[in-house]
Amino acid sequence: MFFALSKIVWFFLQPSAAFLFLSAGGFALSLTRFRRLGRACLAIGLCGLFVISFSPLGRVLTAGLEDRIPRAEITGTPAGIIVLGGAVHMEVSAARGEPAILSGGERLLAARQLAERYPGIPLLLSGGNNALLPGDEAIASEAEIMAEVLTGIGVAPERLILEKHSRNTHENAVKAKAMAAGLGASEAAPWLLITSAYHMPRALGTFRAAGFEVLPYPADYQTGGEHTFSFFYFSSDGIAFTDFAVKEWLGLTAYYLTGKTDALFPAS
Repeated sequence: MFFALSKIVWFFLQPSAAFLFLSAGGFALSLTRFRRLGRACLAIGLCGLFVISFSPLGRVLTAGLEDRIPRAEITGTPAGIIVLGGAVHMEVSAARGEPAILSGGERLLAARQLAERYPGIPLLLSGGNNALLPGDEAIASEAEIMAEVLTGIGVAPERLILEKHSRNTHENAVKAKAMAAGLGASEAAPWLLITSAYHMPRALGTFRAAGFEVLPYPADYQTGGEHTFSFFYFSSDGIAFTDFAVKEWLGLTAYYLTGKTDALFPAS
């Protein structure tokens, strides 16, 4: 229920859609006797779309997430490496018959580098099929597609452990903890957690709330330095940045209110 509800609510709350709906509703109202209210809604909606399209708002919101948790200092050999889904496009991968990598593909590059640095430890790939609409259940899970990518760039398949059923970060944490416990690895050695830097605060807080202490290893940075405060040239980039950032901030709030994280804004 939480998974489906979060998908539906986010469809309407994402800034681009919210401002678009507000603009469309305002235009419709402006043709009725509520024209003053309609014009106000239309103006707010269009101004909002302009702001999220070109202003640095999206980058600033993203930087606040990315700067929260740095990479942990690794001493000794970790028990294993956990890679969260979000690096591949399931539908395109299925349609094309080969892995389609998203911008979060840097998670897989980081996993490959760590796998080479620590050759004797397992890699747990966590990600199921997060399709909401019927008909997409047969598409390969994120974990399976990630495994195909990693084996293609030199990671031995016997080192990969696939968790193919989680659909969100909370399920990632719960199911990964159960699978890691079943491996019989030493509890004295920590697991490394790889996900995009903007997603690391929610991921780390969720794993802690699930009772799974991990070391953060963020990847896929999108902001940095003075570039963070520059305006966007392409409106689509600004909208994408803002939507992703707001989704993560709302996700942190929702997870905290429902007890799925150990803090409102987790830190290392």
